[in-house]
Amino acid sequence: MSVGMKLTTTRFSGLFSLPTTKGKDKTYTVDGCPVVELQGDNWEDMEVLLKAIYEPAFWDALQPTTPLSILLNPLSSLLTLSSKYILPTIRTRSVSLIKAKLPTTYEDYLTRAQRDEKYTSESIMLSIHLGRKYDVPEILPYLFYCLARLSHRRLVDSREGDVSWFFKTIALIGREKLRLAEIALSHSFLYAFRPSSQCLSSPLCSLSRGPQMEWRTIEAQKKPSPLRACGKWERLGVCERCVAFCRDEHERGRKEVWERLPGLVGVAGGWGELREGGHELVDRG
Repeated sequence: MSVGMKLTTTRFSGLFSLPTTKGKDKTYTVDGCPVVELQGDNWEDMEVLLKAIYEPAFWDALQPTTPLSILLNPLSSLLTLSSKYILPTIRTRSVSLIKAKLPTTYEDYLTRAQRDEKYTSESIMLSIHLGRKYDVPEILPYLFYCLARLSHRRLVDSREGDVSWFFKTIALIGREKLRLAEIALSHSFLYAFRPSSQCLSSPLCSLSRGPQMEWRTIEAQKKPSPLRACGKWERLGVCERCVAFCRDEHERGRKEVWERLPGLVGVAGGWGELREGGHELVDRG
């Protein structure tokens, strides 16, 4: 065990060359190695770290397909100690796992949307804490998107481990911005429907009530979903070329929502800045 810890981190590189003292102050040793008390560490976190170092099967249970709620507890321990003790291999592996669960590109979002994994409010908030504390800012825009889409009742509820009230306020503001993004970007083809320039039946398509009825359905939903794909195109009641035109407008709008997502949900800087290590919000709460 001692050799493994020594090789894993530079913080422990000189641990086993500590001098021993004689007499009453003789250092307590195990297997000839001096025992050093680590200050401020949770024993449960340390247990997880030791398993990550010495038990190869430990990582087998932590896969990108593992639910986020199950991954977060061990990842929280690993990020805490790998950051404190400069364990780059374990930190990199832990960051890679959390990034694998949370989209940081539009293509990632499309892939994860197909899996339809639901994140609990506790998982969302703990992930925000980890992303901010351990410098993984690129996961934050989508997390704040999820936070903004939680119910009002959950946001005003106060539970242990929740984000601050400042961030909850940011989420409520973001919620309204996401609704406006539906109107102006992702679902503008419904809100302000116009036929395709290649429409096969311009008078009939122009007068179709389908787009407005679909918009009313979306508007009545409790939470905005500007990134979610529409699927029931037959309800528009327009010709095939107008449907194709609406599909293209919808996809273009969704991509633009993604590009604007950091600003929409209150995360400072664009995607490029976040990926380069640019920081985000500062907690005032």
